Amino acid sequence: MNRLRRLFRRLSIRQKLMASVAICLLLPGLIAVNISNYLTKDVLQETAQKTASEAFGVVDLYMSNMFSNMMDVTNLIQFDDELAPLLKELGKLDATDDLNNWVLDGQKVTRRLERMVYEKDSMYISILLPNGRYFSNHTLDLSPSDIMNEPWFAQTQQLKGYDILWLGTHNTYFKSRAQESPYLITILRPLRTASLTYGYVVISIEEKQVRQVLQKYATTQEFALLNKDGRIMAHRNQAQIGDVFPFQGLPNQGEVKQVELDEKQFFLLSKPVLSSGWQLVSLTPYETAIGKISDIRQKDFIVQLFYVLSFALVLLYLLDQLMKPVIRISRVSAKVEEGDLEVRSHVRGDNEIGRLGHAFDRMLDRIESMIEQITREQQKKRMAELSMLQAQINPHFLFNILNSIRMKIMLKGDEENADLLGSLSTLLRMTINRNNEWIPLHEEVNIIEQYIKLLNFRSKETIVLELKLASDTLLEEVPRFLIQPLIENSYIHGLKQKSGTISIQAWKNSAETLYIIVEDNGIGMDKAQKKLLIASLDGAEGNSSHSSDAGLSGIGLYNVIERLRMIYRDQFDFNIDSIPGEGTKVTIQLKRAVNKHGTPTEGDYSG
Repeated sequence: MNRLRRLFRRLSIRQKLMASVAICLLLPGLIAVNISNYLTKDVLQETAQKTASEAFGVVDLYMSNMFSNMMDVTNLIQFDDELAPLLKELGKLDATDDLNNWVLDGQKVTRRLERMVYEKDSMYISILLPNGRYFSNHTLDLSPSDIMNEPWFAQTQQLKGYDILWLGTHNTYFKSRAQESPYLITILRPLRTASLTYGYVVISIEEKQVRQVLQKYATTQEFALLNKDGRIMAHRNQAQIGDVFPFQGLPNQGEVKQVELDEKQFFLLSKPVLSSGWQLVSLTPYETAIGKISDIRQKDFIVQLFYVLSFALVLLYLLDQLMKPVIRISRVSAKVEEGDLEVRSHVRGDNEIGRLGHAFDRMLDRIESMIEQITREQQKKRMAELSMLQAQINPHFLFNILNSIRMKIMLKGDEENADLLGSLSTLLRMTINRNNEWIPLHEEVNIIEQYIKLLNFRSKETIVLELKLASDTLLEEVPRFLIQPLIENSYIHGLKQKSGTISIQAWKNSAETLYIIVEDNGIGMDKAQKKLLIASLDGAEGNSSHSSDAGLSGIGLYNVIERLRMIYRDQFDFNIDSIPGEGTKVTIQLKRAVNKHGTPTEGDYSG
């Protein structure tokens, strides 16, 4: 019960309403159907039993007549006043006796046999004599020795008086018929006087005759003919011959037993076949037996179900129309949660839901306006911070003084020192120019070259700068002072202000993503140092203790990453790879373009 309550709480309002409608409409109908089934159960069972008994009676009559005819023929042959003495005499003849007597007397037997069984020519009747001679009403291949050598033939010695051996189903002894009809149903009777057995009557019918009868009446019932051991002698499915019938406790004659097979209910009927020990049984499915009554109830149920479903559909449609505004507001809120603040519900109306939709849209308008205001303030703050970093001293004054000194040195012919002052002048010029935050990549790299010249002049150790820039990246605009802090970080922390190599690589892939790599061959970092550095770069603002210290530009590694986050938002990525003793590599990916206000666009990397 608690689980159902928790499940019900998880459902939406719409699902709860629809579930309530379904329960209120369907539950009374199901209760009514169950009550009706309970009240009519006994009546339906009586009807089903009567239906099963009627069909069983027809098949039983047909089977009884078939086997009664076989038994009648044995009686006619046993007790015929003319035939019995003749068979006794013919059975005493041997190969030395007069053949003419055999032929003449044999013709009499054959004619008598034909007159006796003319109406029963569907039977195979054979009279076997002790001397190996035989008579039959058919022309099929037959050898009396083959029949007498069958294992079952020895059972005739156990018969007393005028008893009949109800042999049942066995493999045919007619080789010419084995393919078409592999089984026979046979009875056998010894021809006896008080102290003499003078012959045997063997009467057989093909099993397929019985099978055809069972197939004819097996449209609603499953019939089978069983021997005294409970094995199937005849069935509409020939493959089941010889199988054990699944129910051994058969009901008495005239009774109907209800049984279950494969989770289905059946009526089982049984009746003995004459004095053979055989049983005719039938299985009738309960659903088939109730027949028309079931059809009427089913149609009535379908009609009621149609009206219930029609009413439910109309009601659900009205509920759906009522819930559409709520669903629309819910979907809009889901999109807002994903970051889309431009979507609106446009739900209006004089009711509570309409006022809710209007208030929700106005709230989104105010949130979007506040975000735009905060973005502008952050942009101004970022520009102010950059200006403050660039304005630590008056660069105009220094630039003018340096140009004057450079000209004076050049006039004296000192080209080397004049070149160094030119490099310093270039750096100062970049700090003076605050009109454009974006510069082409080749200009940014040119600044790096001047910066390396100044480092090599100041230090006795030489820094080698390697450039590997794809031609299609030279004109790509990037934020000013993007690479210089990375070079400074490599020089101070990677090379430890000693000689080494720093390389800059740039290329674009098919998705127009710009890759910039700054790599040094310095001391590198172990895994713990790298993990600490990555944590500091991903941490709270201002936690830059593990990034580069401020250099000439005053911008460390942490400030570079934070600046890219502010400009590119989620359209950039960076990665740091380092191997102790081999060096460090910093990779920056600029995935999409942004305009000069920091908003992503579909143009170049600078907008």
